[in-house]
Amino acid sequence: MEIEIRAKIEDREKVKQILVEKGMEIKYEEDQVDYYYKPKGKEKEPQGPGSAILRIRKTVNGNFLTYKALTNQKGAWIEHDIQISDVGEMGNILDKVGYVNVLTIHKSRIAGTLGNKGINIDLIKELGEYIECEIHSEDVADAKAQILALLKELEIPETNIEHKGYARILFEKQGVKYIDGDDEDESE
Repeated sequence: MEIEIRAKIEDREKVKQILVEKGMEIKYEEDQVDYYYKPKGKEKEPQGPGSAILRIRKTVNGNFLTYKALTNQKGAWIEHDIQISDVGEMGNILDKVGYVNVLTIHKSRIAGTLGNKGINIDLIKELGEYIECEIHSEDVADAKAQILALLKELEIPETNIEHKGYARILFEKQGVKYIDGDDEDESE
């Protein structure tokens, strides 16, 4: 399972510098565009455990189709990726099988690793600057504790911590409701 927590930040270059000093290895810096798709007619349907979405991610280094399904654990979801060659044609295929593009997110991403953690330092055109930390694990509680400890080391205020994914934040702005399995906020 993928466990992610993000936090709003003020200066992503400063955060990058601190993380590099802590040993973060920068993997890449790139612009990404994420296109989210839902079945036609279900664009505003409440989302909860088991709800799924498809995402096409366009990057300079490759394009991907991702299936993401909500779980009943805050900050954890099931995810499957496959590389695709043509973003436009994949969008056409999804349209033909009854899906519609419901959200587009533009981001500038600095990606790296620090130990067992994936770190993304993002500038989201629609939301601002964030740090996103992820761990792949079946032990959700331990992974969350590790991520929260890192955010505390970075002196990021608890009030800036966000358990929702970027897509969920933006979907909620569109009026989409979420039904959480554990009565807490959950990532997309």
